Amino acid sequence: METSEQATMIEDFLDDLLDAFDMEANVSSVVDDDVLSVTLSGDDLGLLIGPDAVTNRAIQEICRTILHRKGGSDPLRVNVDVAGYRDARRTALIAFTERTAAAVRETGLPHRMDWMNSSDRKVVHDVVNDIDGVATISEGQEPRRNVVLVADGPDASADDDGDSNDEEE
Repeated sequence: METSEQATMIEDFLDDLLDAFDMEANVSSVVDDDVLSVTLSGDDLGLLIGPDAVTNRAIQEICRTILHRKGGSDPLRVNVDVAGYRDARRTALIAFTERTAAAVRETGLPHRMDWMNSSDRKVVHDVVNDIDGVATISEGQEPRRNVVLVADGPDASADDDGDSNDEEE
């Protein structure tokens, strides 16, 4: 199935979902390489985000399942962002990670972040990769997996369990 057909199928599903919830929103999508990025924009869409974006992730998972079942032999990967939540979350997480990394670099003390989903952990790992003197370690088991920021360098004595920032999440 062509990428444009896959995008249309997901947009139609989301339009139907919005109708079922009696909600008004604009559904738009962009295909870049093998990723379908879908945005729902409008007012009062908090119900579709849900607490800790659980509902947003569930909608994305349903869209992914639709593409894998009906998208043919080469389904697109899909990202769904409701009301700009993902971009706002990413921006806030980047700022928090930069502040935390500065504190770890200054004090030399590790900082364990609260557990987070894999996409948020990837943001943290990517941000810290660009900061000298700090590294990341992922610990724990899904769904309660944490990122720990540790001092990194010749004087650092971080306990590295081999699960470092260069992992693919």
